[in-house]
Amino acid sequence: MYLSFVVCIRLVVTQKSFAKCWRAMFAGRLLTVFPYGAVYVGLDSVLRDFFGRLFTDFDEFAANGSEFFESGEQVIALGSYSGRARRTGKRFTARFAHVWTLQDGLIVRLQQCADTVQLARALVD
Repeated sequence: MYLSFVVCIRLVVTQKSFAKCWRAMFAGRLLTVFPYGAVYVGLDSVLRDFFGRLFTDFDEFAANGSEFFESGEQVIALGSYSGRARRTGKRFTARFAHVWTLQDGLIVRLQQCADTVQLARALVD
Protein backbone atom coordinates (compact mmCIF):
# COMPACT_ATOMS: atom_id res chain seq x y z
CA MET A 1 0.00 0.00 0.00
CA TYR A 2 2.84 2.39 0.79
CA LEU A 3 4.28 2.06 -2.71
CA SER A 4 0.93 2.79 -4.37
CA PHE A 5 0.53 5.80 -2.07
CA VAL A 6 3.91 7.22 -3.09
CA VAL A 7 3.20 6.61 -6.78
CA CYS A 8 -0.15 8.38 -6.42
CA ILE A 9 1.37 11.32 -4.56
CA ARG A 10 4.00 11.70 -7.28
CA LEU A 11 1.22 11.71 -9.89
CA VAL A 12 -0.81 14.20 -7.88
CA VAL A 13 2.01 16.67 -7.45
CA THR A 14 2.81 16.59 -11.15
CA GLN A 15 -0.87 17.04 -12.10
CA LYS A 16 -1.06 13.74 -14.03
CA SER A 17 -4.32 11.90 -13.37
CA PHE A 18 -4.88 14.68 -10.85
CA ALA A 19 -8.52 14.56 -9.76
CA LYS A 20 -8.89 10.81 -10.32
CA CYS A 21 -5.93 10.04 -8.09
CA TRP A 22 -7.04 12.44 -5.35
CA ARG A 23 -10.56 11.01 -5.33
CA ALA A 24 -9.24 7.45 -5.15
CA MET A 25 -6.79 8.08 -2.31
CA PHE A 26 -8.59 10.50 0.01
CA ALA A 27 -11.12 9.73 2.70
CA GLY A 28 -14.28 11.82 3.02
CA ARG A 29 -12.89 14.28 5.56
CA LEU A 30 -9.51 15.43 4.37
CA LEU A 31 -7.90 18.23 6.35
CA THR A 32 -5.10 20.32 4.87
CA VAL A 33 -3.65 23.80 5.39
CA PHE A 34 -1.60 25.82 2.84
CA PRO A 35 -0.70 28.10 1.17
CA TYR A 36 -3.30 30.80 1.77
CA GLY A 37 -3.60 30.54 5.55
CA ALA A 38 -6.80 28.49 5.43
CA VAL A 39 -7.85 25.04 6.57
CA TYR A 40 -9.51 22.97 3.85
CA VAL A 41 -11.80 20.23 5.12
CA GLY A 42 -13.11 17.62 2.70
CA LEU A 43 -11.99 16.64 -0.75
CA ASP A 44 -14.37 19.00 -2.57
CA SER A 45 -13.00 21.97 -0.62
CA VAL A 46 -9.41 20.92 -1.28
CA LEU A 47 -10.03 20.53 -5.03
CA ARG A 48 -12.15 23.68 -5.40
CA ASP A 49 -10.82 26.13 -2.82
CA PHE A 50 -7.19 25.10 -2.56
CA PHE A 51 -6.25 23.74 -5.99
CA GLY A 52 -8.69 26.02 -7.80
CA ARG A 53 -6.93 29.05 -6.38
CA LEU A 54 -3.46 27.54 -6.70
CA PHE A 55 -3.90 26.82 -10.42
CA THR A 56 -5.35 30.31 -10.91
CA ASP A 57 -2.36 32.01 -9.27
CA PHE A 58 0.32 29.77 -10.78
CA ASP A 59 0.51 28.61 -14.39
CA GLU A 60 3.30 26.22 -13.44
CA PHE A 61 3.43 24.41 -10.10
CA ALA A 62 5.16 21.20 -9.09
CA ALA A 63 5.93 19.49 -5.82
CA ASN A 64 9.05 17.39 -6.19
CA GLY A 65 9.48 14.91 -3.38
CA SER A 66 13.09 13.97 -2.75
CA GLU A 67 12.76 11.82 0.38
CA PHE A 68 9.89 9.69 1.73
CA PHE A 69 9.63 8.13 5.19
CA GLU A 70 6.99 5.79 6.56
CA SER A 71 6.04 5.50 10.22
CA GLY A 72 2.90 3.51 10.94
CA GLU A 73 -0.06 5.40 9.55
CA GLN A 74 2.04 8.40 8.51
CA VAL A 75 4.17 9.14 5.49
CA ILE A 76 6.56 12.07 5.58
CA ALA A 77 7.72 13.65 2.33
CA LEU A 78 10.52 16.20 2.01
CA GLY A 79 11.09 18.13 -1.16
CA SER A 80 10.59 21.40 -2.94
CA TYR A 81 7.86 23.28 -4.75
CA SER A 82 8.73 25.08 -7.95
CA GLY A 83 6.76 27.05 -10.44
CA ARG A 84 5.82 30.36 -11.97
CA ALA A 85 3.26 32.94 -10.91
CA ARG A 86 0.73 33.54 -13.66
CA ARG A 87 0.37 37.33 -13.26
CA THR A 88 4.02 38.31 -12.65
CA GLY A 89 5.84 35.57 -14.53
CA LYS A 90 8.22 35.21 -11.56
CA ARG A 91 9.64 31.77 -10.80
CA PHE A 92 10.12 30.32 -7.33
CA THR A 93 11.54 27.35 -5.48
CA ALA A 94 10.49 26.62 -1.91
CA ARG A 95 11.34 23.69 0.38
CA PHE A 96 8.50 21.70 1.97
CA ALA A 97 7.78 18.96 4.47
CA HIS A 98 4.50 17.03 4.22
CA VAL A 99 3.05 14.72 6.85
CA TRP A 100 0.35 12.52 5.31
CA THR A 101 -1.87 10.60 7.76
CA LEU A 102 -3.52 7.45 6.48
CA GLN A 103 -6.51 5.54 7.84
CA ASP A 104 -7.68 2.27 6.29
CA GLY A 105 -5.38 2.95 3.35
CA LEU A 106 -6.86 6.39 2.59
CA ILE A 107 -5.42 9.83 3.25
CA VAL A 108 -7.29 11.62 6.04
CA ARG A 109 -4.93 14.49 6.76
CA LEU A 110 -2.14 16.45 5.17
CA GLN A 111 -0.01 18.81 7.22
CA GLN A 112 2.38 21.02 5.29
CA CYS A 113 5.28 23.17 6.31
CA ALA A 114 6.81 25.24 3.53
CA ASP A 115 8.84 28.32 2.79
CA THR A 116 5.72 30.18 1.64
CA VAL A 117 7.50 33.54 1.53
CA GLN A 118 9.02 32.34 -1.76
CA LEU A 119 5.53 31.87 -3.25
CA ALA A 120 4.41 35.23 -1.87
CA ARG A 121 7.39 36.98 -3.46
CA ALA A 122 6.57 35.43 -6.82
CA LEU A 123 2.99 36.72 -6.62
CA VAL A 124 3.89 40.41 -6.15
CA ASP A 125 5.38 42.89 -8.63
